[in-house]
Amino acid sequence: MMDAADRDYRVYVLSDGVADSDPELHDTLLDKVLGRRATIIDSAELHNMLEKP
Repeated sequence: MMDAADRDYRVYVLSDGVADSDPELHDTLLDKVLGRRATIIDSAELHNMLEKP
């Protein structure tokens, strides 16, 4: 994900497609680390994006 972001790709991370055994760390990674380099969405949002023409 970081490499793709560094190469100026538009990056999406599925919040319900990644996990960590520590829920607090999971939230921190999504909000503070990955969220700065990617758009955080869930699988329902991705499904809606893919349905639109």
